[in-house]
Amino acid sequence: MKLYYFVRHGTTDWVENQIFHGISDIPLNGNGRRQAVQTAKALSSASTKHILTSRLSRCRQTADTIGKELKLVPQFIEGFEEMNFGWLEGHPYRDHVKQKHNFLVRFWDFNFHRLIRVISGESQKKFRKRILNVWKKITELDIEGPIVIVGHGLAINKIFIHLFGQQITNGNEYYPFSPCSISEVFIDDFGKAELVRFDDHSHITSIEKD
Repeated sequence: MKLYYFVRHGTTDWVENQIFHGISDIPLNGNGRRQAVQTAKALSSASTKHILTSRLSRCRQTADTIGKELKLVPQFIEGFEEMNFGWLEGHPYRDHVKQKHNFLVRFWDFNFHRLIRVISGESQKKFRKRILNVWKKITELDIEGPIVIVGHGLAINKIFIHLFGQQITNGNEYYPFSPCSISEVFIDDFGKAELVRFDDHSHITSIEKD
């Protein structure tokens, strides 16, 4: 049996301005650092001895803050970086989860983004394979107790789709994770996953102006 705490990294200037991150190494902004502190306090009773994280700075900073609270040194997970968006990185995007756009806009964005990723970045298929290979290695680690995993929204999303399909998202193919949210997953000895809590950001206060 194993308990996993999935934490999306704190917010950044690019998150707040809806700009593609991908593998671009953008650090946390002031709000992101505050969120990381709040998340660390929320996990102070997690009884974990292991924090795993992507190498990109927005995850590393979040994990380091959690580690400071728990008196642990985070370990890097090779291959757990966000999707490579290629030429799209650094450019703005429309949020089709939170904003309502008509069919033509959604159709254009989906197909245009997919083409650019395939040409210059990483396809959905390649990204999914990379993340699930990492997840397999994590589940095979011979370590005791709960594990905190600090990662990127799309990377965690691929793991959740793998574990739970679309049952949590009402048929959508995307699990929305708020910055520094905590999602808790229990996996029994037979490999069956149970979602204990999802996208819990009740510990996060409102965004402030620096």
